[in-house]
Amino acid sequence: MSSNLQSIGGSRRCDLARHASANDFPSIPQTFGWLYESLDVLLPVAKQAGVRLLMENTPYCFRPTIGELVGVVEEIKSENLSIVYDVANAAYISEDPVASLLSHHKHIGLVHISDTGTDVWGHDPIGTGIIDFEGLGRAIDSVFSIDRVVLEIIREQEPLLEIQKGLQELKKGAGPLGDEAPVELTLRMHGRTAMLCS
Repeated sequence: MSSNLQSIGGSRRCDLARHASANDFPSIPQTFGWLYESLDVLLPVAKQAGVRLLMENTPYCFRPTIGELVGVVEEIKSENLSIVYDVANAAYISEDPVASLLSHHKHIGLVHISDTGTDVWGHDPIGTGIIDFEGLGRAIDSVFSIDRVVLEIIREQEPLLEIQKGLQELKKGAGPLGDEAPVELTLRMHGRTAMLCS
């Protein structure tokens, strides 16, 4: 099962979710069982290492909304378990990223920012989709910390240029978020991660 899940990437996972029948997926109780079993192993290791495990909201996950993830975190009750909140993933399923961040910031350890539309799930350049970055900037400024924000723009063509455009858009129209654009950014492309400085 795990090898199959690892081989399913972004758009392929979307196609699979649309075309597979309900019998092709485990039940919710089965999935929770696997989750709890995994956390029983991982959380003691995380505690010993002095790190937190972060669960990310993803549109085709069995718990895609911030409220559902918060429910898991509150049930587990471990200071070594938190949430990475991806605003594009949230907006794609019509969840309000600004309201969600304001309501659930105590359970969020990291925020991924990028843009998206609602027709196609993406991690697009800032200003090309539906995200309210000015409102998001105010929310982050009021309840969060800029050093826990990661710019995550995924582009096959000219990714460095798209990152630079994203930074410029943030500085133009994202209020406090643009004024204090992250110094250290994570650029993800072709399955690899590189650190950039703005």
